[in-house]
Amino acid sequence: IELGTFNDFAQKISRHKIYSASERLLQKTLKERLKFIGQAEKRVKLAIQLKDWTLQTLALSVLAIENQRLYSDIRSLPTPRRLNGQDRVKYQQLLASQSLPYQNRANELQNELNRRWQRSQSLDSLQSDYMNSMPEMRSVLKVEISALIRTAPSSTQERLNRLLSTPYMRPSQKEMLTARRALRDDPFDIEKAEHLKQLAARSGEMPMVAYLDERIVQLKKGASL
Repeated sequence: IELGTFNDFAQKISRHKIYSASERLLQKTLKERLKFIGQAEKRVKLAIQLKDWTLQTLALSVLAIENQRLYSDIRSLPTPRRLNGQDRVKYQQLLASQSLPYQNRANELQNELNRRWQRSQSLDSLQSDYMNSMPEMRSVLKVEISALIRTAPSSTQERLNRLLSTPYMRPSQKEMLTARRALRDDPFDIEKAEHLKQLAARSGEMPMVAYLDERIVQLKKGASL
């Protein structure tokens, strides 16, 4: 699933409403919402299979929001006028019991999202990719980061906004030469190889990036022996 396709789906489900003007219309629109929820669940599973952290996070966020919204929508359904006294109480109790699983699911999803935001490794990787990418790739990553900002906690929003405001700076020839010499003088140093790879990526020297990727893999294999 592409981010653009996912955003289209997220907008569609967020605009869906449950109408209670008649029992028939209520059942129809409620069935539509449940179908949307099922599709959102499938998108979470697919994003997990693809091992795409950004899509996983966005899909989990949409699913959490929509489960909470469905809970609220069911709880706020008007009581039929024909019901009186104890029947009205029983109807409200029925709505509460039918809506509770969606609130529980929303809480479960929100807890998972909180854990994901607290683990900084994926964010660190995203930040590194953005900082060490060419302008063309930056524009792609900017779309992803902008989408994440809309769902992230306030502290993470600040971090991501600062990241997007960081200007692109192409490495100078002196920086490249210094990094090459450092690796030449210490060819088994993984950090120096990583540093040169980052500079090469920002310079758009993709053959060098590919070479250094393979070299770093081999260095790590040697370090683990």
